[in-house]
Amino acid sequence: MRVSHLAGPEELKRSYRRMVSRYHPDINPSKDAHQVLVELNEAYEILSDPNTKWIYDQHFLKKEEFYSQPTFETEPLTDKRKYRRGTKETLDQKQQKHEFAKRRNTSFNWKMKILSVVSLLFAGLIFSDHYLPTTESYQTVYASFKPDEVPANSHGSVAIFLNEGRKLELYPYKINNEITAIRNGEALFTSTPIFNIIKTIQVGKLVLIPFDSLYDLMLIYGIVCLSSMFVLSYRLEDSLVLPTILTFFDNMLVITFFTLLLTEN
Repeated sequence: MRVSHLAGPEELKRSYRRMVSRYHPDINPSKDAHQVLVELNEAYEILSDPNTKWIYDQHFLKKEEFYSQPTFETEPLTDKRKYRRGTKETLDQKQQKHEFAKRRNTSFNWKMKILSVVSLLFAGLIFSDHYLPTTESYQTVYASFKPDEVPANSHGSVAIFLNEGRKLELYPYKINNEITAIRNGEALFTSTPIFNIIKTIQVGKLVLIPFDSLYDLMLIYGIVCLSSMFVLSYRLEDSLVLPTILTFFDNMLVITFFTLLLTEN
């Protein structure tokens, strides 16, 4: 029956049903299934009766002296605490459990590492774009302020409008006297070379930085690269909770970046 001799009626019934469903001839094509089922029925018939079970337990425990057989009008009382503890795992059961966990982790580990490679590639590209030489371009803008009247250390936001009607909220960064070629409503845009994320905008002599700029967010993806490399170097263990959490958040951060990029553009 594959249960402890301390097992109660409910545990015996569950084990019996489970074994019957496994060795029934209609389900199990093995030639020994019928014989196993016969023996299983005999065992359950003995163990389900409190009187015959008491006799079997005495033989099982190898008692030298037998006391008079008690007659149970009701089921014998047992220690419920023993049921809560359950049966102790054997070495074979522990080994089977370990092998199953190892096969499961092997399959899951490969899928997780594929996702980590994807997040590492994109996060590395985003992080590298932050440090690559920026590109410069001129665009005609319509400013809601006069650059000469806005101090560079002002904490208030200002707005400019692009040709396509897009509005940008910015805050003053500094005064730059070096570039004087900006004229006729043109502004100098400094952007990253790969994703074309705006770093600064110069209107006249005033240099502005966009609010909620993705350029500042790009530094976070250095941490994403490190955590992805940690997941890739993680050895196969019984628990994959930590690398699973890291892989999930790494991929969510990468998806968030491209979602914001598409939204701004």
